[in-house]
Amino acid sequence: MSPLARRIALSILIVGAVGISWSRVFDDHAVGETRAAFKHALVAFATARALNAAISVVQGTEVALQPAGVGVIVTAGQVLDPLNDLVERFSWVMLVCAVSLGAQIVVQEVAMSGWSNAVLSMAAFLALATFAIAHRWRLPSAQAGEKFLVGFVILLTFLRFIVAGAAVVSHAIGEQFLSERRDTAVEYLVTTQSQLKALDSPRTSDDSRSWLESITEYAEAQLRWVDIEERVSQLGDVIERAVEEVINLIVVFTLQAILLPLATLLAGGAILRRLQIWR
Repeated sequence: MSPLARRIALSILIVGAVGISWSRVFDDHAVGETRAAFKHALVAFATARALNAAISVVQGTEVALQPAGVGVIVTAGQVLDPLNDLVERFSWVMLVCAVSLGAQIVVQEVAMSGWSNAVLSMAAFLALATFAIAHRWRLPSAQAGEKFLVGFVILLTFLRFIVAGAAVVSHAIGEQFLSERRDTAVEYLVTTQSQLKALDSPRTSDDSRSWLESITEYAEAQLRWVDIEERVSQLGDVIERAVEEVINLIVVFTLQAILLPLATLLAGGAILRRLQIWR
């Protein structure tokens, strides 16, 4: 490619980048997708915390009633402990993912601000002016300035659009491969929470009642508590599936909030290093 054709092609690309930056069409789409991912992360986090609360109620009820039972041992805590521990760790993972998505929103808003667009426009104008000077008078200083300004404009364009580009890439991959897994996991955790809430705990005894009423209440409590034990045992498969779905949510949001944006940033950096070469 001749120097003139190369300058024309770069001029078109530079003008196009400036036009897109001021139009904000790409930015609005990217911010919208990042906000949607942020809301999904909050919903998943709230669902997991509600599930953790339901587990704590069941485990706390077990501890309160064991001393009242004669030879009655309920294993609700043992069944629910793995899920409870995982949900606790999941809350920390979701906190990191939510912070990452929130930071991406802030960076995108800074990148699409008027000051950012003005800096890019000024650098683009200087680069185009240097193109004309270098082509018209072929001054060595103009050619050196041309190389520097092209690299500078490419760097500014990279910084201007990289986070928005990462959001668009993450959303595209997420909708194609992750959204169904995420929705299924959240729905199943909600169902698990409802099943745990359905585990009725026995009533506490009232000392003011007669001895006959106390015996009747105690017998009913033991029968109901045994029923809870059976139902908790039946929940073994449900809890195992819930653990799997929590892990799925960790995978989905770690990919969408951290790994995919980071991979896009690294890929963009590799392309940037190639484009910085002006020959």
